[in-house]
Amino acid sequence: MTEKEEKEIETLRKKLYQNYKEKHLCDDVVKLSQELDDLLNKAFFRKKRSNHHISR
Repeated sequence: MTEKEEKEIETLRKKLYQNYKEKHLCDDVVKLSQELDDLLNKAFFRKKRSNHHISR
């Protein structure tokens, strides 16, 4: 393997690792935003229900 090939491999490894980290970060963000949406929906429905009882 030439020095040039070794450098290319190293560069590709770094890019791959960076993409891997970013993908995981992205997955975490998606998961967290889904959890947040769920919590907001639950709170919203709870609030709606409690308002519904008051109006009766």
